[in-house]
Amino acid sequence: MGKGEMQGMNAVQMATGVALGGLLALGVELVLLLLGAAAVSRGIVKDTHNKHLSVLDFEKQERQKEVAELEQ
Repeated sequence: MGKGEMQGMNAVQMATGVALGGLLALGVELVLLLLGAAAVSRGIVKDTHNKHLSVLDFEKQERQKEVAELEQ
């Protein structure tokens, strides 16, 4: 086998490795997403979008200002 043929085979092996690695990464990501969805649906992990306390305090202060303006 000549040097050119060996380089061609190495390129094919490298491309195959990259493709298989990408597929493996996608498979792992899919499994993690499915496990996460199962955990949320079973109540193991809570899917909450609660506002941070500082946001709630700010909104409360803003409402108090609005009420004070309306009362005047």
